[in-house]
Amino acid sequence: MKHIFVLFFAIVPFIGKAQGSITMLDKPFNISLAKDSAVLNPLKRTPAFNGLSTLEQDVVYWVNVARLNPTKFYSDYIVPFVQQFPEAKGKAFNSLEKDISAAKGLRALEPMGMLNNVAVGHAKEIVTGKTGFTHAAAGGKSFEQRMREAGISGCAGENLYEGKEDALVAVILLLIDKDVSGYGHRKVMLHPMFNTVGVSFLPSRTGSFILVQDFSCK
Repeated sequence: MKHIFVLFFAIVPFIGKAQGSITMLDKPFNISLAKDSAVLNPLKRTPAFNGLSTLEQDVVYWVNVARLNPTKFYSDYIVPFVQQFPEAKGKAFNSLEKDISAAKGLRALEPMGMLNNVAVGHAKEIVTGKTGFTHAAAGGKSFEQRMREAGISGCAGENLYEGKEDALVAVILLLIDKDVSGYGHRKVMLHPMFNTVGVSFLPSRTGSFILVQDFSCK
């Protein structure tokens, strides 16, 4: 049995949008998931992190692991992933090592209640069918309009993911960005200007899960 994963991103002020997908065997990613207390403990001290579900907390944790030590995340998690799922290999994966090596001095992202609310609101619209798998809200509001109405000015970014209920797999697939022109999801997660994040990870009516990641430099 195979499972299709769908990815979509937006980023401002450098406007860009692209969608990609990957079909993979429906099997678990077998790897040790021991948590790094140096990454996890600061997150636990933030109210916005504690307000998230365990699955959503895992998304924030793994994004920060990838940002704080990209080369180690690549060798410890991404390489074993493509060994178990060779269908993830290709041009995008081949380009990732270079981008990972160039990602220097990235800060951990701090969970932000305002961004969590933005992510939850948009994820609910997607899973209830009020809008499609897109950054536009019901009624046609663009991503930029949604951010401004939430009080987010300056730079902002958003990643969308549809697939299995697995935070680490979602983060890895967003970094690999297979069949996505310009590798926008990767650029959003490794953007040096971003310092805050909001997350929602909800089940859809089709049985898959929808992940919304929102980022800002507020």
